[in-house]
Amino acid sequence: MALSDLTILDQGEWIFYLTAPGESAILFESNVITIDYRDTVIFAIDDDPASEDLVIDQINTIYTDQVHLDKNTQANLRFYQSTDSFEYLDVYANNMLEMPVVDNLAPGSFSEPVFFSPGDHTFSVTHAEDSTEAYLSNLLMPLTAGEAKNVILYQNAQGEMQTLSVPQQNLPLAFENQLTIANLTEEEQGIDVYAINSTYSISDTPMSIKSLAYGTAGSMLIGEPQFQIVVTNTQQEDQQDTYILAESEVMTYEPEASYLILVEPDADNIGGFTITTSREF
Repeated sequence: MALSDLTILDQGEWIFYLTAPGESAILFESNVITIDYRDTVIFAIDDDPASEDLVIDQINTIYTDQVHLDKNTQANLRFYQSTDSFEYLDVYANNMLEMPVVDNLAPGSFSEPVFFSPGDHTFSVTHAEDSTEAYLSNLLMPLTAGEAKNVILYQNAQGEMQTLSVPQQNLPLAFENQLTIANLTEEEQGIDVYAINSTYSISDTPMSIKSLAYGTAGSMLIGEPQFQIVVTNTQQEDQQDTYILAESEVMTYEPEASYLILVEPDADNIGGFTITTSREF
């Protein structure tokens, strides 16, 4: 690890390139980075923990720190099938119907990450055994450099397939865990989500998400390693009672990791719903 000499740059917009010493081949090209005349900046060259690419960490004295990815860094998607109504699924990209990017996606399972260049992409979802039985056709999804998303495939009240795209948190958080909760409980007008343990109960925990609507996602940070997730209905004018819809086991979260938590229908659960947890980083 070494620190270069101070370099004076004019205020304005800059693009940074990285090469091996004495070489001309470009290893990294940033997007436009704005430099303010009032600021002193340290640029730290680092490995991207979510890929094999380089990143530039911009550490400022007067502005929020930033991470700059190579402008050509691939985006990645994970697909999750939330319902068993569609059986096994194939996912196709950009009208290339000869070869699915995800095949035989089982109910209740995630695909492996699929990588795409930055830009506009379209996706279609079909029955795995009959590609003419399409559940989604040419869903447009713009992707930026280094973007990572979970794409949740679920069934709406009309029996049609819908998607919920949830950004992944791919960078570690110091001393905290980020939980992203997706609500797939169409039977409820909204849900409340609580993180509790031996210190905090539902009534006093500061870690909660209230009135999370169906087909949406929300995030919260927790600062202790062991928590249980409890989901209740959101009280309405005509329903003032509170019921526990689902609760997880007590979970031990790995330091600085991020997790996706899905609240889904489950006829076998006494509350009618279940909780699925997947680590993101």
